[in-house]
Amino acid sequence: MKSIIIITLCFLTLHIYAQTDSSIVNVSKLKPELEGNDQKKGDDNKLKADTSKKGGNEKVFNTIVLKAYNINRDNDFSVYGDEIIIEMDSLNKLNEFSGRVNKQIHLFINGIEMKGIVGKTTMIPDDKGGFKEVLLFILKRNELTNPAWKDLIGRNNFKLIGINTFKLSVGIEGEQEQRTVVTGFRFSTMRSSQFWIMITFIAGVFWLPLIILARRSSILCEPQITGEQKYKAPYSLALTQMAFWYVLIMSSTVFIYMINKEAPVLNKTALVLMGISTITGVVANSMNTNKKVEERNKLLQIQNEKEVLELRLNELELNLNSQNTLEYAEKLKKEILDGKDRLKELKLLISEAEIVNPIDRHKSFIKDILSDSNGVSLHRFQIVGWTVALGVVYIIMVLKNIVLPEFDDTLLALMGISSGAYLGFKIPEQKA
Repeated sequence: MKSIIIITLCFLTLHIYAQTDSSIVNVSKLKPELEGNDQKKGDDNKLKADTSKKGGNEKVFNTIVLKAYNINRDNDFSVYGDEIIIEMDSLNKLNEFSGRVNKQIHLFINGIEMKGIVGKTTMIPDDKGGFKEVLLFILKRNELTNPAWKDLIGRNNFKLIGINTFKLSVGIEGEQEQRTVVTGFRFSTMRSSQFWIMITFIAGVFWLPLIILARRSSILCEPQITGEQKYKAPYSLALTQMAFWYVLIMSSTVFIYMINKEAPVLNKTALVLMGISTITGVVANSMNTNKKVEERNKLLQIQNEKEVLELRLNELELNLNSQNTLEYAEKLKKEILDGKDRLKELKLLISEAEIVNPIDRHKSFIKDILSDSNGVSLHRFQIVGWTVALGVVYIIMVLKNIVLPEFDDTLLALMGISSGAYLGFKIPEQKA
């Protein structure tokens, strides 16, 4: 048992292999200053430049973002994956500077540089029958842009389902954002119809089949070996926890992929949660199976002894009827009486073994997973409580951040301790 607990706890110390979040640079509005005392006053035709240099970079031209809208003008708000158009004055100057310093043009939302969302210059028709130069951005969500999105969502009263209003601007990579008049850009993580379609799909593909299988089969039940089962076995807490985390992480991965159009990286938290639940399920199921095998072997031994004894009693009855010696007949009668007494004992043991123990019979899902041979137990309640609490937090974090969550090592350790305590308390159950 000590080795089991050691393995479980050691599993928690797996090296964090998920990528480290990128640092998010907070920027303030660009404040233009005069170039120098020799600059001619009143020369409004020249662009003013920022006199502050960042790490020796060249000066950043001060342009203004005039408009921002979805490339599909029928949409009054944008979601992940949409293409948006940015119109601004002096875009050619910004492009010229970008090429000169060999840096990309990034999108800025509420002052946060969205690293990985790069502007592409394109031409669109204007109102005069010609064409104008604009910037095209794709609001993509992937491992490169996730840190910026998480920072944006964490700083604002962000709505998962609903419209969020943001300030939009652009800027040179690593520099300050340009001035903007766009302060009411409408954004949502997804359209409400899209959200409910995805939730329905995930529930129908992952959760509903699990529930149906659990009700109609013994996929989540305690192992049953002894005798012919007339009743459904109780649900197994360990197997239920194992199935819960497997389906939750799998459905979360699919949900994130459907939004971001890119599969998320399986991180340390997902690995540890599935690892703890799998180890707990395997060890607990093995312990239960061993107990049932012992019970089965014991029953077979009693049944074999009963069959041998019945044959012996039949043989003694025949010998008794054929004997004329009084002394030998008395000896046979005594052996027959002793054999019948033992036969009664064996029949009683068999009948008791074949009676379904209340703990081995299904009552209700909640009572099954919370109860042992002594009724509802604290250690089972503890592991159920932690599983439900962490599961709810996991779902909320997936819906809010659209990434697989990272739990603190302390939370994962507590989950491991709860599982280890559950396995430790199962030892007395096996002797019951």
